[in-house]
Formats: sequence, structure tokens, C-alpha cells
Amino acid sequence: MTSALKQQVDIQQPISTVEQLHTHLYQAAQVEMSTIPLYLYAAYSIQTSGAYQWDPGISAFRTIRSVVIEEMLHLCLVRNLLVATGAPPFAFYDEHFIPTYPSPMMHREPELTLHLEPCTTELMERVFMPFELPEKVSAPPQPDHYNTIGQFYGAIVDGLERLSGPKLWSQPNPDLQYRTTYWNNDGGGYPIVVLDLPTALQAIQTIVEQGEGADPDKAKVPIDPAKPVFGQEEYSHYAKFKRISEGIDLIRDLWPVPTDPKLVQRS
Repeated sequence: MTSALKQQVDIQQPISTVEQLHTHLYQAAQVEMSTIPLYLYAAYSIQTSGAYQWDPGISAFRTIRSVVIEEMLHLCLVRNLLVATGAPPFAFYDEHFIPTYPSPMMHREPELTLHLEPCTTELMERVFMPFELPEKVSAPPQPDHYNTIGQFYGAIVDGLERLSGPKLWSQPNPDLQYRTTYWNNDGGGYPIVVLDLPTALQAIQTIVEQGEGADPDKAKVPIDPAKPVFGQEEYSHYAKFKRISEGIDLIRDLWPVPTDPKLVQRS
């Protein structure tokens, strides 16, 4: 992986260079990637006997799966932003990019430790809901050591608006960006090809609204945040996890899976 994406950022300064923008977008991709094994492990710890909608545990399982599908979309959207702004290439399977557990959520304050754990209502309240915590109204952008993901993406929006111009969007490489998703049946939104500032802001709007909800007083967000349609709404990720924590979407029986499993090294 290129070292340009691993640069340290000044927590006191806004994003003011393209290199800083790329570093923050790379970190955003890492944050999105860290959710996928985290949420899938909890989902697959739930016992289900098939795909039938009334199977025991299917309610919470489907809820978490719908979140994972949208997190995969968010990862694709961040990659599109990196490609469009000319970031150095990197691979999702790079050893520096693949998440490990347990580990702290990147740069978050207060610290939030991520574990691969069986699905419980307590896990929703302790980890999943804080991870997707909505930002407060008028919360300032935070480029590093952020309190919510929304504030982190707010700092990226601030940087994009500051740096936007013909030079930044001179080679967006649309042929290298994600355009379709054959797997996005349970989630909302769609891949947005980033060509300029308006499409970049649409991509970030999709990420933020689906995750935590742009309005902390509302549980529902547009199914398509980039092009909202009246009456077509779904719960935000935060609200979905809250429903599981409150027993609305039931978990029921679990498989006896360990916390933070590790591969056994055999000689």
C-alpha cells in the first residue's frame, strides 16, 4: 500500500490539501470495512433454519443483513471518491487495510472497542448503536478524534468544498468506479459515479443518512438518500440496531460461537 494514504493528520486543522483528503477518505474506507465482519459475525451467530421469513431469529438476522448490504455500498462509494480525486490505488485485501479484532474504532472519542461477538441486545447498546450514533444538530466537523461518523464525514465534505475545482476533478476515471451492485437487494441506495463536487456530496449524503440519520430526532431516512422520494423510507442503521436492542426485531436462539475467534496455527 502506498504510504501517501497512511499519513498522520493534524487534529486541529481542517482538510486543506489533496493528500490530506485522500488520507481521510482511506480512513473512511477502513471504518466502513471494519463494520462488515463485525455485523456479519453477530448476524450469523443467530440460529435460523432456512430462508422462510417466519423462521426463529430471522427478524434480527434480516435487519443486520440489510445494514451490512448498505455498509458494502458505503465502502464502494468511498472507493469511488478516492478514484475520482486521483488517490493512489490500494487493494481491499491489503494487510494494512483488513480489520482485526479486537481493535478500537479508528480515532473515535470516547474510545469504542470492536469485538466479534454473538448477537445480543447488550451488544447493540454497547457497540453497534454507539458506532452509528447520530451527530447532534450543528455538531462541528471533526477530521480526527471524532465523536460521531457524521462529524468525520462532515470534515471530508468541508475539505471537498475547499479543494473542489478543475484540477481536483480533471481525471475522475468513471470507467474504474463501481456502477452497479448485483447484491444490493436488501439495502437502499445505489452506487454513485463521482465526477464532480455535486456527485461527491451525493455519495457522502447516502453514507451518512443511511448510517446514523442526518436528523437525530428521526428514526427513518430515505431509501435513496441521493434522490429521495416521498413515502419511500427505511430505518437508519442506528434505529435498526435500537429496534433489536428493544426486542422489536427478535434475536432468540444463538449458536455457541466464541468471541474474537482466531485461526489455529498447525505445525
